[in-house]
Amino acid sequence: MEKVINFTDFTEENDPWEDHSFGRVEADGAAIFWKIDLYDTAYTYGATMPDCACDPDQTRRVLTLYLPSEH
Repeated sequence: MEKVINFTDFTEENDPWEDHSFGRVEADGAAIFWKIDLYDTAYTYGATMPDCACDPDQTRRVLTLYLPSEH
């Protein structure tokens, strides 16, 4: 988790929309992808207003960690 929290290596290749919602880190020799998705407050649907991502009254963020083989 520390590597995900401290990830700053965003490039045009891994962050084409410049929203910092995806990354790849290495831990104990294994590559790990992470992504952040935006949902409504019930965690049922994707957020209808992604521009409100910073407003916890309208949007929830979900962090997913997964292996490249699961992509």
